[in-house]
Amino acid sequence: MHYLDYSNRIWDIVDTISNQYGESSQTVISDMTISRSSEVIQYRYKNHNNEVGLIPPADLIMLIEASQDINTYAYRDLIAHSSYYKSSRWDGKKDLESIRIGTTIPGSYIIQVIYPGLDDDKSIQSDIHGAPTYNSVMNQLCDKIIDSMDVVVAAAERNKTEIDEESKISYNFVSSMMKLKMQSTDIDIRRTRKKGISEDSSPVILTENIFSRIERIEQSMKPPEMDVEKTFVGKIVDAHDTRENETDGIVKLKIKYINDSNTISTASFTITGDDIQKAYTAMNNRVNVKITGTLGGNDRNRRIEGISEFKILD
Repeated sequence: MHYLDYSNRIWDIVDTISNQYGESSQTVISDMTISRSSEVIQYRYKNHNNEVGLIPPADLIMLIEASQDINTYAYRDLIAHSSYYKSSRWDGKKDLESIRIGTTIPGSYIIQVIYPGLDDDKSIQSDIHGAPTYNSVMNQLCDKIIDSMDVVVAAAERNKTEIDEESKISYNFVSSMMKLKMQSTDIDIRRTRKKGISEDSSPVILTENIFSRIERIEQSMKPPEMDVEKTFVGKIVDAHDTRENETDGIVKLKIKYINDSNTISTASFTITGDDIQKAYTAMNNRVNVKITGTLGGNDRNRRIEGISEFKILD
């Protein structure tokens, strides 16, 4: 067969599959490039401004960080559940090193998190019936991520502020889901299972409005020690300003400060009104600010909440 004819026939196959399942040709090709032994969880970014295939850099960074945190705390919930993980030190970190981020799909913005199913020797084993068997750790992790998200969303949709302890979902996991909250954006999460295993799970839909209800769940799970009001002194290092005009909306910023362990930490916070200009003045002049509030989130996603004072220090 002539090479050009071979190439054309491949595209014929792609077009046939694309038309039959209503997927773009690019999506079919992307699926073909991912190992048949891998599982995939997709984070589909749907901004309301109708920019197709584009994403603000800050939102992209947040999506990737959120997916990493979700992997971490879902796995910790799976292997040694606790209601709250204060320390970022734990024994299972190395188990997650094989996870990869795949290419996005043209015409959309989708983060594809790839969970390899092969063992370390990269070979596919078979059971006594000849069916393929895979490394079950990544499969269990994907199960835990989707199952936990389903529980949190179901509770939020019913206006519940608590989650059954039997679900073994930590405060850190719910806090990691809150990291997916972005202005004027919906996120849906879809899992694609290994070839020949079973059907894909239903997507988890995180609309912009559902996050306010998830936040109430997060607050109810918040450890008591995090409700103590503290003062944070440091420099503003980043601003995420999505206001349509300068007189309306909120601005999200980040501050670097010295924590109780005398090391540098970073936390985000939001401000409105006249404080916005004060914050920009402090950031541009690289002077310290003082913020009084409570610390929420987790070690990778600290947030200063309930701010009672925001002041520029001379």
